[in-house]
Amino acid sequence: MCDASRPNDAETWGRRRGQNGDVAVFALLPFVENAFKHGISETRFDSFIDIRLQIKKGILDFRIENSKENIPLLPGNKNIGLPNVKRQLELTYKEYAMDVFDEEKVFKVHLHINLENHVEL
Repeated sequence: MCDASRPNDAETWGRRRGQNGDVAVFALLPFVENAFKHGISETRFDSFIDIRLQIKKGILDFRIENSKENIPLLPGNKNIGLPNVKRQLELTYKEYAMDVFDEEKVFKVHLHINLENHVEL
């Protein structure tokens, strides 16, 4: 469990320097926001969000799953969030993998980032 009141556990914005490298919060925040915005706030029954974050040997493993209604996008609506996050990851990290699973009642993202191999800012 993360305790945001303790500085070693969390930082709200920007980059967090840890023992295993820099973590760009922008890479995780959109998934958490969308889990609330498009997940549990729009799901009528059995709503849930499951977030797992581990950093081990310089590798960040982030997984988030949330309930969702199976509602198709309206014509003209575009999903620009995922392409934007992917582009930011490409600009910041040399080694990452992002898997997205949009199932009937569950949306899942698995993100793996090599924190030790990032672009120097």
